Amino acid sequence: MPPHIAETKKNLRKLIDFLISRNREITVEIQGNRTLYTSRIITADYGDLPSKTSEESKLIIEMLAPGSGNGLLKMSPNVEIQFLLGEKSCQFNSRYLGASTEYPHIGQMISFPDSVKLVDRRGYERDSGKIPAFLYGILALRKGEEGSATYELEIINRSAYGIGMLITKNDFGLLETLKEGDELQDLELYAPTAVVRVTGSVRHKTKLQEKKYEGSYVLGIKLDETLEDLPLP
Repeated sequence: MPPHIAETKKNLRKLIDFLISRNREITVEIQGNRTLYTSRIITADYGDLPSKTSEESKLIIEMLAPGSGNGLLKMSPNVEIQFLLGEKSCQFNSRYLGASTEYPHIGQMISFPDSVKLVDRRGYERDSGKIPAFLYGILALRKGEEGSATYELEIINRSAYGIGMLITKNDFGLLETLKEGDELQDLELYAPTAVVRVTGSVRHKTKLQEKKYEGSYVLGIKLDETLEDLPLP
């Protein structure tokens, strides 16, 4: 069972306040839909003010991107929220409560988490032996009439459903070129014994906090096929 990093109300509030203060991006997965949507927590209503003692604690998040996810929330209110703390992937379950229309907190309301779990995907990968140890990837992007540009990026984390590629100062132009939700049609992943061509989409661009990656970003990519299902030599 994945370890919990926050279960008490005090620790949960500290964690949520941290995500808000750092403007951290979150990923929203709607139950029954494999598309991953991005958002950010705008504010938290902890429901502990005298006039709100009977109200449920809740979070207000930005409208989902791509925008198609906002309509799906009404039909399937159960969601899974993921975010990064350093290289660690964290997750909590929540449910859609309705739209927030009160300025300046325009967005979607979701329930406050009961707990936040640490998802150690890397440990799973090492134990299962089903996912190759990809070392780097080569991403080719079309640039209109100029042809295409290629980027060789180190792979610093991976799961069955996606990879994280390191963007250092030399490739910061990618941060402006790529947007969350952009489709990637020409990506090759290199392992010591295999090379595979994959497609996917940009899931997030997150600044890394670890000292060894200081000043760098991780480009999170959701793959169209799981790494376990790829035809490897």
